[in-house]
Amino acid sequence: MGTAPAELNGAMQLTHQPAFKQDGDEVGLGWGIVGLHHEILYAEGQTGGFRSSMMIDLKHRVAVVMLSNTAILSDKIRGLGQDVYTIMKYAESHKE
Repeated sequence: MGTAPAELNGAMQLTHQPAFKQDGDEVGLGWGIVGLHHEILYAEGQTGGFRSSMMIDLKHRVAVVMLSNTAILSDKIRGLGQDVYTIMKYAESHKE
């Protein structure tokens, strides 16, 4: 999570701003946005038998990515986004 080249900073910041609300959630350009100050970005998806979830805490510079080799939405996979959030918060609290 380094810094972007100066010429990309404006475009990168734009993706972090809420563009619209969907089902009560704020959505930026390609990112879900949560947190009181829009400090957590997330993306989830699945394709061709794989599933992934990623969250980035911009304030604390912590990111977690989880990859699964199944796209079947079982009870174990259903909470993947929440699991990523839990791991991210744990990592944040144990950061040196």
